[in-house]
Amino acid sequence: MDHSKMQYSGENRLGGEESPYLREHAPNPIHWFPWKDDDAPFKAAKELNRPVFLSVGYSTCHWCHVMARESFENEDIAAFLNSHFVCIKVDKEERPDVDAFYMKYVQATQGGGGWPMSVFMTPEKKPFFAGSYFPPDDSFGRPGFLTVITRIAQVWETRQRDVESSADDIMQQLQKGVAMMANDNGNHDGAPAGRRALEACAAMLLQRYDAEQGGFGGPPKFPRPCEMQSLFMASHSHHHHHSGNEMQQATLSTLKKMAQGGLRDQLGGGFHRYSVDEIYHVPHFEIMLYDQPQIALTYLMAFQLTKDVYFSAICRGILDYMMESLKSPVHGGYFAAEDADSLCTTTMTSKEGAFYTWTTDQVDACDEMSHNMRQDCKTFFGITSQGNCTRSRLSDPHQEFIGTNVLYQAVSVEDLAERRAISVGQMDEALSTMRKILYDARNKRPRPHRDEKIISAWNGMAMHIFALAGVVLESEDPPVEYSFPVRGVSPREVYLAEAENIAAFMQKTMMRQEQDATILYRSFVSKKPTIRGFSDDYSWTICGLISLFEATGNVKHLHLALNLQDSMDSLFWDTANKGYYQSDTASSGSLEFRLKDDYDGAEPAASSIAASNLIRLAALTDNQTYASRATDMIQSVSSRLEQIPLAMPQMCMAAYENEIPHTQVILIGQAGQPDYDALVTTAYSMYIPNRTIIQIDPDNKDTMEFWNNTNPRIARMVEKNTKTIPTALVCANQTCQKPVHEAPVLESVLHRTSSKYTCPDS
Repeated sequence: MDHSKMQYSGENRLGGEESPYLREHAPNPIHWFPWKDDDAPFKAAKELNRPVFLSVGYSTCHWCHVMARESFENEDIAAFLNSHFVCIKVDKEERPDVDAFYMKYVQATQGGGGWPMSVFMTPEKKPFFAGSYFPPDDSFGRPGFLTVITRIAQVWETRQRDVESSADDIMQQLQKGVAMMANDNGNHDGAPAGRRALEACAAMLLQRYDAEQGGFGGPPKFPRPCEMQSLFMASHSHHHHHSGNEMQQATLSTLKKMAQGGLRDQLGGGFHRYSVDEIYHVPHFEIMLYDQPQIALTYLMAFQLTKDVYFSAICRGILDYMMESLKSPVHGGYFAAEDADSLCTTTMTSKEGAFYTWTTDQVDACDEMSHNMRQDCKTFFGITSQGNCTRSRLSDPHQEFIGTNVLYQAVSVEDLAERRAISVGQMDEALSTMRKILYDARNKRPRPHRDEKIISAWNGMAMHIFALAGVVLESEDPPVEYSFPVRGVSPREVYLAEAENIAAFMQKTMMRQEQDATILYRSFVSKKPTIRGFSDDYSWTICGLISLFEATGNVKHLHLALNLQDSMDSLFWDTANKGYYQSDTASSGSLEFRLKDDYDGAEPAASSIAASNLIRLAALTDNQTYASRATDMIQSVSSRLEQIPLAMPQMCMAAYENEIPHTQVILIGQAGQPDYDALVTTAYSMYIPNRTIIQIDPDNKDTMEFWNNTNPRIARMVEKNTKTIPTALVCANQTCQKPVHEAPVLESVLHRTSSKYTCPDS
């Protein structure tokens, strides 16, 4: 065959891609293809009769960078790959469907998986060998990447039919396994499983609780916000007795440990990906957007439960970090991540944590601090000349941080104030000044790479937390003031406005009207998005829009959420077995079959978020189609909720919400009026699961027309209660309380209503 005439020419095709991760690999000597629905690389592989090498990673992945430097920039390895394979590079955040599909194979055959993900497959896209990171050369009994690809090429050349037969068998087994999970609809006797699942999940988490250091499991410690949020919900259902208090205290203690450790950037306010040790001290330094809203929401819930502004200040710090470091100054959306690695100016090499770690000399070089301030700074943040990364044997196993310090809160503000014989307020003000000086000095260093890809799902998360924080934080008493990195801004004027900005950006840039449907797209960098959204993009965007509607009363947000829910149902719903597929039929056409994910990990499963959305939409519209769909979806995973609730904490919460009466708070009046705003603040000040807030200005014709068309019952209730404004109506279990007009009375009614549906002591 004359390969010189084929479309497959020897070139790297990543230079024109939008994904920053793919563009990073454009200079590689490897002839990379991007994954496109035109199947170009697979057509080339068939023509050339070669296996396909698929490499999946993401822009801020540390080991992806390592393998790129060691292998993908290696001329010898590249030459061998180009001669024997067709190579495809995928950004897992841009194509989560491709990542999830082949990760199923990796996990099934390797017992686990991670990134970079390396998969070898036939030209028919059927995998036959996979792994994660490979070193370039053989070492410590482990084959190097060149050895691996040489052996695979030899096997393909000599035993191709055996390889293809094995790949066929593997694909059939995978498909059977997926089908079995889809058909495993569990118990159909109608018995409520939500409370049981939530309580079982909470009990398992308490068994794993590290009472000394915080967290729910051993190191490395990944914050999994939905775990902590499920404990808060379970504690609420048991708040009359000891078990509820135990759940709440375990979660609050963990949140304090996380905030005091190096897991939290003590100068910037954001949270790193995870802690490598058991004490939340030395993190893996990358910062992912999707972590920030979820962690901030957990601290916001802690504030609602305790009224302790310590937790609201941490929440504010995360939101302020997001606006300072992750917001696109041009488009207004939020970028995906900041890298763990950056240039170390001492060695002039890329090094993990170089931007975040400190030596005593670097602190002493901050001339803006007096000698006493520098000493206080070192005491408070645990900075020593020897370095502080030896507090645990797990903190620095490879001795990468010798002589350096990861900032953490080594002493309390109160203790340091007592040592200095000043008030706590004065000490806090001094620490704020120190943090700002260190922050400014750090910003003169080379910054970590930022993945400037804007992802719909993660921006939906951001919209959700900004909307909630914009109203919940109005109940701070006293209001949190400036204490760097917390800016002390007005929640309504800044955070709620930011949620509005995200919604406007997403509607303008990430959505299109196609055949009378609102279609959401996955990601954006600078050009018109081309990759259609996945079910998590829809579920989180809908969630954010519902929360923004509740926080503002602006019905355009609810209208858009309803349109997107219609699209999500049309594109992703599994009519036969219920639940939502990850991809729609158009996006998944290049894969063998569609997947449904039910694992609530670092990002909760799309179906878990969608279940709560449907419950909220049913309460807002009285449309029982939404309620039935939520029930069907929860029922479809009921056996797994019973067997492995710890794998599905977000779905456990949705199942519980689906069982308990929905609390509906209808607020009638005009925003900006002090008495009305006080009712809004009170309605949001309490932690109440399964609560919907509807704000209605009866003088707004467009609003009343929307409610007459969408939920006439709500419109009639408003029309009957316009004589005395503002008014609050609290309804639950088909019953409404008497109208109230004052914030303290509303607080009392909400407390009684919420307490009525908790679990009796057992």
